Amino acid sequence: MGIVNRYNEFVYRVFSALSRVLNPAVSVLRRFAVHSLAAVFITLSVLTYDPSDASLNTVGMLSDSAVQNLMGVPGAYVGDIVVQLFGLSGALCGMLGLFRSKRAPSMVRKIHMPCVLSVAAGVGGILSKLSLSVTSKFYHGGFIGSRLTSLPTSVLVGLIVVGIVGSVGWGPIVALYDFFAKFKSRISGLNVGDCSDDLLVMEGMPHSVEYPALLPTLPSFVPELTTSPQRVPRAAVEQQPRPSLQTRADTEDNTTRARTTIPKQPKKRAEKKEPVVFVLPKVKLLTERVPSSEVNYNNTPDLHDETDALYSVLKDFGVYGKIIDVRHGPVVTLYEF
Repeated sequence: MGIVNRYNEFVYRVFSALSRVLNPAVSVLRRFAVHSLAAVFITLSVLTYDPSDASLNTVGMLSDSAVQNLMGVPGAYVGDIVVQLFGLSGALCGMLGLFRSKRAPSMVRKIHMPCVLSVAAGVGGILSKLSLSVTSKFYHGGFIGSRLTSLPTSVLVGLIVVGIVGSVGWGPIVALYDFFAKFKSRISGLNVGDCSDDLLVMEGMPHSVEYPALLPTLPSFVPELTTSPQRVPRAAVEQQPRPSLQTRADTEDNTTRARTTIPKQPKKRAEKKEPVVFVLPKVKLLTERVPSSEVNYNNTPDLHDETDALYSVLKDFGVYGKIIDVRHGPVVTLYEF
């Protein structure tokens, strides 16, 4: 099973690679084939036109003779329509259709067909003016050519030139542009005439100096600066005094004494903290009731104003009564009715 799976995967990869390569080529060939077949069909339909063929012509439709057109019955009908309009110049509609380029600007692609029709109309006008016996079979320049015979020849020639430039002229321009673009890319890829590498090698400079942008991205190619250790002469090393055994023993005794003399600090015990108790103050909101007989609220000026305001507010709500007791508090004053 493993071998079969590998074989299937290999075949799938081969076919996927071929499809990636062939799909663009097939699409281009298909587009070119459609345009070329249409152009060849129109051209041969016009060139092999015969008035006796079965077509839109009434005489041809009543005739029982075989179709002489090379493209058969469809070609006979198409040739009859094109010849009736443009005459022999209708064959140019098919020939110039082969020069349509997909790489041309969008505006050029839009005006391609009007330019082709202008060329056919200009040639048809000239053929109608000449009225040669060779073109009599094709009605010279057709209906449009006969209408343009009143125009001067210079105008017809200008119409033909403008149509050729708009339809065919862009093909060589686009082809030359592609040629020069490919030529420039190949020259830039080969680095023709670039001797900077040789100069850098001759001068002993690193290659990364030419491209400073590569220095931060390629740190492995940057030469690291290493400092060589200084060499000390052997005579100076021999002259340095060497510590004796007695001095080593004295230093060891001093270190052990220092370690033993350090007092040990006692560990601090965590002290237990007593919880803090908050005692909220008690507020006596209202004082004790004062007998109504001892206090006259109407004689007190402050209380009189308050009672009048309270009476007016309660009157708005439809409440009527008489204050018999008042209790003052820090926030609220209690009125008893």
